[in-house]
Amino acid sequence: MNRLLDREANLLPAYMSLNDIRRLHTQKDAPPPCWTLSQNISKLEASFRPLAAMITIQAKNSLLPMVRYNHSKIWRHSQKFWNFWYVHPEKFTWESIDNVKIPFHPSQYEQQYRLLNYVISHRYSYEMLLTIMSMSTERSNQPIKNQLGTFVIKYLMEIITSNSDNDAGRNVIWQHLQVPIIQMLFHKHINLGDILKGLRAELRKKGKVTREQIVRNRDSIMWLLLQYMSAGMVAMISEVNTQFMDLFNELYVDVVFNSLEIPELTSPDCVQRFAALCIFMHAQRAAIEKNEGSVQIPRCLMAQQEKLTEIESHLSVLNFDDYQLVILINVFSILASPFDRVMACLTGDSVIEMPGSSPAAPVQAHSAIKPMSVDMLDRIKMQGKIEFSRKILNLLFQESRSQEIHPSPALVYTYTRFLVYTETERLIFRPLTGERMSANPTTNPLPSLNECIQSGSLTQLHITVEILRYRLHHVDIGSVHQAHSILLNCLNTMSNFQMVSSIRDLCFHLIQRIFTTNPHGRELWAIQLCDQPEQIVSDCEELNKCLIMAVANGSKVAMADQAGQSTQNYEEFLADILRRSPLILPFQTLRRLPDSMRIYLEQHQQSNMIPNLAQVVQNERLNFQNLMQNEAELIQRFVDPNATPVFLCIIWKLLGANVESASTNEPSSCVLSDITANGSENVQKSAENYLLHLIWDQHVIPFDQFIQVLVLRPCESPDTLIVAQLLMLNDKADGTDNPFLQRVHFLKTFPIDHFNHEDYFRYHLNYHQQFPESFNFEILATKVQQPQEPSVKPLPVYFGNVCFRMLPVIDLFIHRYLEMELAEIETPQGCLDTILDSFVSLYRFHHQPLTFVYQTLYCFTQLPAAKKRLLAVKIIREFDAVRPAFWALSEKYLAIPEENFRPEANWEPDEDYWMHLLGRLVMRIDAIGPDREFDSLSLDWRYMEFTNSVNLTVFASCIEVMTLPCSIQKVTDSLIDLIVKPDSPIPVEDIPKWFNAFGMITAHLPYEYSKVVNQAIISALNSPEMLQIQPSAVYPSHNFSFSPEEQRESDNYLARMITCVHACWSHMAIIQLTPLQKFLENQVRPILRTEMQLLFILHLISPFLSRLEKERTRILSEVVVELYQLIHQIGQQVELIHVDAIADLLYHIKYKYIGEYRPVMEKVREFIRHFPQKLRDRLKFMYTHRAGRLPNE
Repeated sequence: MNRLLDREANLLPAYMSLNDIRRLHTQKDAPPPCWTLSQNISKLEASFRPLAAMITIQAKNSLLPMVRYNHSKIWRHSQKFWNFWYVHPEKFTWESIDNVKIPFHPSQYEQQYRLLNYVISHRYSYEMLLTIMSMSTERSNQPIKNQLGTFVIKYLMEIITSNSDNDAGRNVIWQHLQVPIIQMLFHKHINLGDILKGLRAELRKKGKVTREQIVRNRDSIMWLLLQYMSAGMVAMISEVNTQFMDLFNELYVDVVFNSLEIPELTSPDCVQRFAALCIFMHAQRAAIEKNEGSVQIPRCLMAQQEKLTEIESHLSVLNFDDYQLVILINVFSILASPFDRVMACLTGDSVIEMPGSSPAAPVQAHSAIKPMSVDMLDRIKMQGKIEFSRKILNLLFQESRSQEIHPSPALVYTYTRFLVYTETERLIFRPLTGERMSANPTTNPLPSLNECIQSGSLTQLHITVEILRYRLHHVDIGSVHQAHSILLNCLNTMSNFQMVSSIRDLCFHLIQRIFTTNPHGRELWAIQLCDQPEQIVSDCEELNKCLIMAVANGSKVAMADQAGQSTQNYEEFLADILRRSPLILPFQTLRRLPDSMRIYLEQHQQSNMIPNLAQVVQNERLNFQNLMQNEAELIQRFVDPNATPVFLCIIWKLLGANVESASTNEPSSCVLSDITANGSENVQKSAENYLLHLIWDQHVIPFDQFIQVLVLRPCESPDTLIVAQLLMLNDKADGTDNPFLQRVHFLKTFPIDHFNHEDYFRYHLNYHQQFPESFNFEILATKVQQPQEPSVKPLPVYFGNVCFRMLPVIDLFIHRYLEMELAEIETPQGCLDTILDSFVSLYRFHHQPLTFVYQTLYCFTQLPAAKKRLLAVKIIREFDAVRPAFWALSEKYLAIPEENFRPEANWEPDEDYWMHLLGRLVMRIDAIGPDREFDSLSLDWRYMEFTNSVNLTVFASCIEVMTLPCSIQKVTDSLIDLIVKPDSPIPVEDIPKWFNAFGMITAHLPYEYSKVVNQAIISALNSPEMLQIQPSAVYPSHNFSFSPEEQRESDNYLARMITCVHACWSHMAIIQLTPLQKFLENQVRPILRTEMQLLFILHLISPFLSRLEKERTRILSEVVVELYQLIHQIGQQVELIHVDAIADLLYHIKYKYIGEYRPVMEKVREFIRHFPQKLRDRLKFMYTHRAGRLPNE
């Protein structure tokens, strides 16, 4: 046995010996080794500390992830990305060290309560929590139940004992907790009885919690328990009755013989104050139903019960916004009477004229316009929300079938507010996306999206389209994509012009949104959707062009080109587009596409524009005049689908100017030619006025669609943008303001946050009364010599208007302008400034304003700093009036004078700015958790662009960094120096948090910033410490392992550098790590000269081999072979001192990741044959096994 433990005897790889012996002596009932053997085992274990340091991610306990909404389509991708944070479900320690029998640093064995607290404190985090704990909704076991239950109790106690004065934040965290805890209970990951018993035990501990803290939180605890207990009370009445009563008595011990004070019934808090009574009344009904006797209402709740009886007797006169109504719903959620009262209020007792109405074609709906407030919906228990949403769905879908009276705005708006509740998502959201659902569990199935289309239920379909367009916040993009595919397929068969226009606008919007979800998932989206082109490609040229650019932007942000993605990934997708709608992109657009897409399009794109358009139009115009006496033949000629689509071009010529038909491409080209070719200002002005008249007075041409077509024309000159800008900005001939500008100015009175305003629909109604819109030529029908009644009735408009529809078009306009500027195409001076000054107020209603700015800066990195700052500051500061101070852009950034961004200023930020930038993110991360301030910004993240303050701050910081007037090299070097240099002003004990913040930001910056991090690695390799020819015989762990405690004694630049890089790579998507092998080969290998340099690289790379194995096996193989190449190179130049540490690592790689995979082992064995003799002897067992496959293949 002692010989097996002797490295020099070399009977087995020491790595195998240690594992076998530890496994032998750690088995159940195994006797401990004798004392002499223990000494040898300890000595061997100690020799593996260098290996443990090599495969450890430095400061891992301080690296916290970004928590995002999990989309089902990137679920597997997210699971792989989160494997870095996996914890053992029974021990709560890092899972990566669980089966590795080597001596890691003690910090690696700590329980990761801070990580779990941080994750569960975020909204939409339940899936991530399950993933990092290797759990699923299908299975659970007792050890996990016990440990997870302990964690939940610990978390609840941290909330209760928190000394924070932020009562609003405490209420938010209690409200948020109901979702993950209820899901844990339903999936049997925790046991309610154990939670009740454990929580009571913690509350009884002396000195643990004060009575004041208990009183402050006890109603919230009852409210949390009500969410689950009311739904399953019949089943659990006998199981948890004792534990619940014990906890109740502990919480209310001070009033057990008295009556609780009746809360003020006009206060929102009164609902939580009645939570305990609600539980007891549900328990009473459950006991009766189960014939288990009666449940007595505690004496302290008697006064509340009497008050409840009084409230119930006045149900019919309760106002709609009365919290007493919510109390009744929570108590009697299975009874119809409270809901009947609510539904009556949501419907109204009269009718109103809806937007879209006209004298010739009125559109009427039920009169209620005030929805139930978000605060009231929040205070309805989960079972009440389910019952309430069922009733709304049933009524909404019944009324939408009526062609006479449409659903009330209040009903529709309340419906949309349910979309933010994950506990009702399946019932509320899935019917919008094509899944057949039921309003009643047994009867009355609701029609699916496809069935609505097939049956011609246009009102129901239009409501669905509007909700998908204007009221989606954080929902499953996979389901949205499903709806997008269904609606896209019905475009060609839909005959209602308003419906077609709305679907087209929705598809245009969803294309942008699908590819701006999670940056770490964009690569998967781009490839997965391109592999199924039939689901996203249409016959519409403009939609397909937008799709190409959205995929290109998503691929660029996902670094598809840097990762070596081939043209083949996009060939089928692009071929399908070109087959269904031939198109051509101008060179300035092509040059910024990923190489794989650009090369294919350059070879295969084809124009569908009519050659010699002017001559064709002239010939058809003559035919038109000749046929004017024969109306039937004239109509037949121009409705023929095979005819040349120049009818509107002819109308334009006859009128003096004009546009649009089933396809507006040729008319727009004709108009563009006439306006720009004629040098006469009067002629141009006349043409503009004709267009404005047709668009705004006659409503013949949809303004947003025409501008979109203009912007997407394949012109290599600024003419299209000039014409579009003229139509958006120039006054009419009669001197009145531009109609579009009038509407934009009117919208400045609109509130930004619709969810905070119960009167939001009134603003919407006022707008449409001031600026009515016509969708089916109703106005033309009334202006002919014999006025006609329109054959198609308009559909009600609940949310949209032309300004909102123009937002994605303005996005496109800005991108086309920036493309021309980078291509050095002369554009009108101040064009971007003018557009932003005129329309920036619309960005208050943009679904993703910061994401738009971020993606624009990401894809246009070469823009001048002044223009980038202009775009960012103009858009983001539109929200200053309704957001906390410096919510996005930092105070230090906004204080920088504008002139400093000009090239001649040659200005660079100082250290204070970098401290403020990173420190703000560190502070907001620290604020997340039960014992902290909960959320430093106090925003309702369910309705925000981002799901939490950390994600917002990361993207806002990236926007700041990308707009700074200094080079990428200077920016990255300044950030690295701030946290890596030993004389940094940051306290040593806090520096791991700053590494984490730096990693988050760097992972979301363009690839050029990652290159600078690589250059910093090269600089570290060339430092004097690394160039020592002969390292000491003692392994230099202090140079490579970072610990705040140890750093006080020996602060080390190299250890900080490794920790800094580990933080960056931990937050990066796997595709960002794909160039790792090329970096080693092209930049590291040429400068590698010493063993210290080699050890530095091994410490840098080795911790990420496990991630490569799970996510990119091919890259793992390449990196492993490159590591052998580096070891061989150093072995040929110097004598290796730390042979055992290197050999241990290579055995670890073999047994943990590579196995006997033939392509790797053949190359590896060739390198081993040329290793120095001492290392070759240590690795002799590498020769003896047959080749096979990688373990995970």
